[in-house]
Amino acid sequence: MRLVFVLIILIPSLSIADGPAIDLQGNPTTECVDLKISAEQQKDISTKRVLILSDTQMAGLSKNWKTKKIGVVSEKWRDCTCGMIYVFWTKTDEVSIPKHLVRYEKLHQDHQNELQELGLESEGWHFLKFLADSIIMDTQGFFYKNGESISITDLREEYKKKDKPLTINIPSLAIMGRKVAESYLKKLSDIGIPFKVFG
Repeated sequence: MRLVFVLIILIPSLSIADGPAIDLQGNPTTECVDLKISAEQQKDISTKRVLILSDTQMAGLSKNWKTKKIGVVSEKWRDCTCGMIYVFWTKTDEVSIPKHLVRYEKLHQDHQNELQELGLESEGWHFLKFLADSIIMDTQGFFYKNGESISITDLREEYKKKDKPLTINIPSLAIMGRKVAESYLKKLSDIGIPFKVFG
């Protein structure tokens, strides 16, 4: 029997109370600080959903800013963002950081350090681990895991190994149009690889 996979990026959903302040088209709904990003940073975001800030960018955000590695979330992140420092990928060469995260980043970092000293895992650590475990799709429809390119055959093996739908992290609709995202994901559903879109 042929299974039909619904692309959940196409289904409007209720926003989650503590989720990211971003609308269904990938536009921030809160005040943000915008940062231009380099070609290398664009590649990291496209293939890993991670931004590595330069020293200049960190100093521009705040004299006390300490977080260098930041995860990227989109309108498809349907979960709490409590305890997380994150950015939105809003343009090909630009990210947006909510201003409240800039104001409280030092407190957040101090909290993370305290947890590490106690041997506990922080929310930020879990977030970055989630991204590392996800299948990342870039703007050209190619798939990556931990920054390494993987083929459709690899994805099929990944599914067999996990025996549960793969988590696919696709670019925000602010970066990739809905129809383009649909066409790329259709490749997976056409060959029978179950997946869910999240991130």
